[in-house]
Amino acid sequence: MAGFDWKSVVSTVAPTLATYFGTPLAGMAVKELCTKFLGDPNATEDQLAAAIQQATPADLIRIKEIDNQFAKDMAELDVKILDIDRQDRDSARKRAADMHDWSPILAGILIYGFYGYVTNRLFTSVLDESIKDVLLPMFGTLTALVIQVSNFLYGSSTGSRLKDKAAGVPK
Repeated sequence: MAGFDWKSVVSTVAPTLATYFGTPLAGMAVKELCTKFLGDPNATEDQLAAAIQQATPADLIRIKEIDNQFAKDMAELDVKILDIDRQDRDSARKRAADMHDWSPILAGILIYGFYGYVTNRLFTSVLDESIKDVLLPMFGTLTALVIQVSNFLYGSSTGSRLKDKAAGVPK
């Protein structure tokens, strides 16, 4: 089985099940596949990998059907991926708070400070074109970093995604 990544096959064919990989519910997703695809709830991950590696197109369709049913089951249980994401972010924030580490604060000060400096230089100084060619990509990168730091500290636009979903706005 060396070199075969069965999880990438599952993520392509059964994205709902694959979404749970790497979360506390990963075992449940694997057991669902073992039970409904292999017919053995006690099958090992190696047995599942071997079966997926030798899967026929009909087997892949069966995995997709299992994925669809799993998505319905999770919706009925009101287990939402959004809650899992929120818990994951919350645990990262708690870890950062519990560590009492100055690194995030220092990184934030450096990023915001450099962002302010570049913004000031870009909009208040007379610069020749060669300097602007260097500063504009730096400004874009720093803007992205500032957004990421803010999303980590204050949360991302989860509410906005929910609003868009409720309104039927495509992704």
